[in-house]
Amino acid sequence: MFLDRGIFTMSKDRLLSFTDGCVTIFLTIMVLNFATPEGNSLWDLQELIPTFITYILSFMVIAIYWGNHHHMFATVKNINGAIIWTNCCGYCFIQVTFASDWMGSSGFAAGPVAFMALFWFAAIFFLLIQSTIIKEQKKMNDCGDSCSILAVALGTRWKEKNFILLCGGNST
Repeated sequence: MFLDRGIFTMSKDRLLSFTDGCVTIFLTIMVLNFATPEGNSLWDLQELIPTFITYILSFMVIAIYWGNHHHMFATVKNINGAIIWTNCCGYCFIQVTFASDWMGSSGFAAGPVAFMALFWFAAIFFLLIQSTIIKEQKKMNDCGDSCSILAVALGTRWKEKNFILLCGGNST
């Protein structure tokens, strides 16, 4: 598909399908990392509690990013190379299967917990995806802030940006 300026783009649905597939794979790999407990008693599941807690937390973070990603892309009509590559880099940091497994199996030791800072990088990349979409919407429409649906929807959002910088959280 080509815009009237001759710039190659991808359909939004194709990028969202790719993202949905990545999220599905991330969550599946996380589930596959569960080990079978030793023994035959329900009490034997107790040793898996840290891993299960880590799985739930990681699942929730990935689900939040996925939902916010879809809300953000509801404002997008055209996808170009800058948006595609920024999106892919952002999802690279959301894939935390190894870090989640390490943290859970270590009983929340300091090193593996610190390694989970990947979520903080994911929050920064989420802001980068937002700013790339806004920049590309302005460029494609050849206008200012008022023509970027995402920029208008986000407003200044200083509270969310400060929260991300301080905690690595994500809210859209």
